Amino acid sequence: MLALLKKNVQSRLQVKLIAAFAAVYIIWGSTYLAIRIAIETIPPFFMAGTHFLWADGSLYSRSAQFPSSPLLATAMQMMSEGLLLFLASVATGEWLQIRLDMVSSRSLFSWIYLVVFGGLVALTSYIWLLKATAPARVSTYAYVNPIVAMFLGWVLADEPLIPRNILAAAIILTAVILITTYQKKERTMYRINPLISGFIGFQQRVYVFSHVFALIASLQYKKCGLV
Repeated sequence: MLALLKKNVQSRLQVKLIAAFAAVYIIWGSTYLAIRIAIETIPPFFMAGTHFLWADGSLYSRSAQFPSSPLLATAMQMMSEGLLLFLASVATGEWLQIRLDMVSSRSLFSWIYLVVFGGLVALTSYIWLLKATAPARVSTYAYVNPIVAMFLGWVLADEPLIPRNILAAAIILTAVILITTYQKKERTMYRINPLISGFIGFQQRVYVFSHVFALIASLQYKKCGLV
């Protein structure tokens, strides 16, 4: 009985997550699906592997011992990542390709914005949320970000807002509402049957395999000359 209940709960969450990811790729279309620049420079499955590491790291961080301050934990992570990337850039010669005289004020502002809001603010919030709530709720950022980017592009860069994108945005918002609502019911189920909590990492796996599928599909797009 417990196994059937667990399977039923997992199936309902799976449908909601698949709907959300499908809408994400509808919004981004072939540009995001292909991850054009990355596919032309590095093997796509190497990128897929980073999603496995991200998903596992996110789940591990829920039980790992971190500093009590989320800001300190973020600083430690970003400093270690920055050091490794710096060493990699030196080893590959990319460091010598930097031309400060070609850095425009617009690109500098964009870099500062990404460091402050995309790095410090967003990552600190993400680390704190992983401790404070369920991973499925935290992962909704992956669904909402494309909507924000789409409307910002429409408002600030005069990018076209086609009916397909509006439909996908509506699907994403619906999926986020369903996932968020589901989490309230999920907490009650944990008290009834702790074994059900075993599938908490399921949505992270869907995230990984959906991106693997996207990378495979992007190769087909590229082969057909669609990107």
